Amino acid sequence: MANFTTLAEQLDPEVVHEINRPLLRADHCGVHRFEGRSNQYTGDGVMALFGAPIAHEDGPRRAVHAALGIQRALREYGQVLQAERDLLLQMRMGINTGPGVVGKIGDDLRMDYTAVGDTTNLAARLQQAARPGSMVISEATHRLVVGFFRDLDLGEVAVKGRAPARAFEVLRPRGRRARLDVAIGARPHPLVGRERELIHCSDCFHEVKDGRGQVRSSPGTRASANRGSC
Repeated sequence: MANFTTLAEQLDPEVVHEINRPLLRADHCGVHRFEGRSNQYTGDGVMALFGAPIAHEDGPRRAVHAALGIQRALREYGQVLQAERDLLLQMRMGINTGPGVVGKIGDDLRMDYTAVGDTTNLAARLQQAARPGSMVISEATHRLVVGFFRDLDLGEVAVKGRAPARAFEVLRPRGRRARLDVAIGARPHPLVGRERELIHCSDCFHEVKDGRGQVRSSPGTRASANRGSC
């Protein structure tokens, strides 16, 4: 939460707790909707995992969709708070994708399921670099979700304790798009080792254009051809 320390200083702890409850509920519902896991709660923030313990091949995209949904819920709740209590509440978010050690840590008194490593550290730093009310993702995450969201390239941003990292601010989804739709709009990948097949397809295409439609066998096989009108 942005400016949470100032808010906590000005209000009674009971009021702060009352304000936080809807925020945590919105986060919990947003994360679980996309089968993520909210694994750490602090006074003014939440850490969520996507890809552990439930693995999905589109985990980064799920994380971004969840974050956008949470931001929408917070904006609606923030309007109510501003009207009722004259309080402005906004949340910063940071997302990163990469390897990490995931498992249970703690002792008999408390056991948490969490992830540790540079991946989570960079996510936390990106969250600190985000504007209030915005979400910043790393270059690693951007490579996996590009085409599905409209974003703003922030270039290299300063990261405390490590080298600068390229970051992107996610603005909104690009609508309901399947992976195939995104792949079609991207740069096509060349076919490797299919020269003979491509020549065969090209020959068939030109014959059809010339009005000689037919059914032909693939190169190297034996089959009769039925000629007919196109």
